[in-house]
Amino acid sequence: VRLFRSFVTVGFPTRGGGLVRRRCMADSGSPLSVVPYDIWKKRNLAWSSVSKTLAVAGQPAALTWQGVPCELGFMDVELAGVRKLTAKFAMQPTPLAEVILGLNFITDNEIELVLRGDPNALSGFFSLP
Repeated sequence: VRLFRSFVTVGFPTRGGGLVRRRCMADSGSPLSVVPYDIWKKRNLAWSSVSKTLAVAGQPAALTWQGVPCELGFMDVELAGVRKLTAKFAMQPTPLAEVILGLNFITDNEIELVLRGDPNALSGFFSLP
């Protein structure tokens, strides 16, 4: 069985005014984007916290990813122009070191995700407004 993932390079602004380019996984199975702790903390990414909890069926629920506490936050990122990224920002280190761009990133920014597959390869692109 061959397994494939799709990636795109995105620019993340730092609090010092720089721009860090990172390879990010475009994950159509993830409803919400995720920025691992080691990425935002070590690179001093410029993001703003919104909440430490979510409401599920009207009840407060812990905001976690892979069992790690998270905060819901947002930031602008660079992908052929400025795009909004709303994501879970992990508050502790985790084994995975890739930013996950979930379906919310695609819908929030009106992006069309096109994937083409054959038995030997996966290719695709973001069509941006």
